Formats: sequence, structure tokens, C-alpha cells
Amino acid sequence: MLKNCPAAWKAAALCTALLTPALMPASALAAPTSSGGLDSQVVGSVGSYKVTWGQFITEWQKTNPPSFHNAIMQVTGDRVATDLFGGTPKAQSVMTRSSALTYLYNKPTQEAANQLNVMLQQEVIRAEAAKQGVSATDAQADAQLAVVLKRMRTQGNLPPTITDDQFLAQQKVTRAQVRSIMKQQVLLSGLVEKELAKKLGHSVTPADFVQARHILIAPVGVTPETKPEEKAKLDADALAKVNAIAADIKSGKITFDAAAKANSDDPGSKESGGSLGVFLRGIMVPAFDAAAFTQKENEVGAPVQSKFGYHVILVEKRGAEIPAEERQLALENYKSQQTQQYLPTLIVQYKMNNSIADKLPPMMMPGGPRPR
Repeated sequence: MLKNCPAAWKAAALCTALLTPALMPASALAAPTSSGGLDSQVVGSVGSYKVTWGQFITEWQKTNPPSFHNAIMQVTGDRVATDLFGGTPKAQSVMTRSSALTYLYNKPTQEAANQLNVMLQQEVIRAEAAKQGVSATDAQADAQLAVVLKRMRTQGNLPPTITDDQFLAQQKVTRAQVRSIMKQQVLLSGLVEKELAKKLGHSVTPADFVQARHILIAPVGVTPETKPEEKAKLDADALAKVNAIAADIKSGKITFDAAAKANSDDPGSKESGGSLGVFLRGIMVPAFDAAAFTQKENEVGAPVQSKFGYHVILVEKRGAEIPAEERQLALENYKSQQTQQYLPTLIVQYKMNNSIADKLPPMMMPGGPRPR
């Protein structure tokens, strides 16, 4: 969505996502300014942790004024238009603070639902981190912010002519304000890494990284309806092809890079000569993973069969031979991908409920209705 926006708009949008505020513990929530009789209505919960409408509005208005302002403009504009030009038009429309908030409560915007969703998700993260003994320091939060800002510069979303602090000042935030949000990211990252350690049976070490290339040859024409004897023939044809390719590489007739570009059925790595970059132990299918972590380096291994077809693998580096920065990047990419699966699991586990989202009309999306 951001690719068609001017660079300054991209930076602002990314910064808005970056600076989404954390919700403080219920005991620390500011006393709400009155919005009628709705203040005590519970609008969200995470287990026994509850957020009332008054608390939500107060925190939203205090920590993310632009988002709150946009939502109020949307609902009051709709209300005024209905009053002045609806089925029974009025000569004037009167809107008080209380009536505006009541209208927002009864007819909430997607922005309001999203804001509360983020607040509740952060409480989920905080609760699980406390349970697992995962913590986040100011230094870790500052380091995470540095990573985010560096990525924004690399992507061209942060102008090269200004410093990080100048950029934050333009967004009207300080490092101290951003730190609490970054701590949430650190906590979530730590939780995902703990899950990885459980999967591996040990904490991540350099030996859990490999840099490799592969060539995939998939059996041609195999479908769920393919008969076993026909599938066996197609598998044999794929194996013969992959063996021939491997032989040509070993004899020097063709390089691995050129063979991958000419033959591989993996669209994700084909054009890069079969390069898979640096990856962690356990993320590939078992047969592939076993070969990648046991095969001799810089030698074309025996074909490996997976559900995708046959693979020829070339291990380039393994373990400590891979620079620490590259290993760390691979780990961060893994954690980023796993977060998309891990956080929804936690949300279900902690019985997170967002009643504002429940009030929104169904919105169909590819693959099914809008998720709650």
C-alpha cells in the first residue's frame, strides 16, 4: 500500500506503526475523563485483565492523539451529515464531547478496533513474558529502535539528510517515549526465541546455521489423482534428471549457479542460482534439513527427496564460518516470521476479547471473513 506514496508519507506511516502506544497495567491507567454513562463499560479483556471504555479513550487520546483525532472526525462527520441531510434533515446539528464519544462507542471505527487490539495484544505479551521469565532492558529497547531506524533508512523511508533524533523530533516523540514500545518487541522476540530453543532442544548456537544452495526438480504432471504406478514413473524421471544435472556440475560442464537458473523448479531461489542464504536448523523439511547440516561443504551431495521433489544441495558455509552478523540477521528474520504464527496462538490462549471489533460490520477478505 505504501509503495505508491511519496517518501515522506511512507516515513510517517511507518513511524505511526512503530509508535503505536503500549497499554499500561490496569492499576496505572489514568482516571477517565467523563464520556457519559459509558465509562465503566468493559470493551476489552485478556483473561481477568479488563479495560473499560473510559480507560481506553483516555489512554488512546493521551498516547496516540492523531489516531484518536481521525476516529472522532470520522464519526462526528458521519453524524453531522446524517443530521443535516438524512431522511429527516435538521436545520442544525449539535455535537458535544459526550455525544461524540457515545456515537463512537455505538458505531466504532476500524481505527478504534485496531487501537484497542494493539493495546490488548501488548498485555498478552507482557503476561506471557512474566510467565516465561523473559524481560526487556532499556539497552535492548534502544538497540531494537536502532535496528528499526536503520531498516527505514535502507528502505528509503527515512531521509539521509537528518539524524535519527531529528526524525523522532519531527514525529513529536522522544527516545524515552518509543522505548516502551520497543520493549514490547524485545519481549515478543525473546518469547519466540525461547520457543525455538524448545524445538531445538538447546539454546541457539552458531552450529545451528548453514548457508546453502539447491536445485529442485519436481515430478512433472503429478496431481492428487495420479495413480501410484504413474507417479512412480514420474518420480523416476525427475530423479534421472536431477542425477544428470548433478553429474554435469561435478564434471565441471556447468556451474551450480547456471544449472539452478536453467533447471530449478523453485521460483524463490532459481534466479539467484539456487541460493537459500543463511538459514536455521529445523526450518526446512526434515530430509532437506538433515542433508544440509551433515553434507560436506562445497561438494554436490546425493539427491534428497522431499514432498516437493528432488533436491541437489550445495553447502557453502556452516556454523562459525558464517559471519556473526549474517547469523543474527537469519535469526531475526526467523523470529519475525514466527511472530505471525506465535502471537495469534497466545491471543487464543489468553482469551483476548475486543468487543469494539465485534461491533464492526463483517468485512469479507480473501480467504474468508475479517478476523476478530
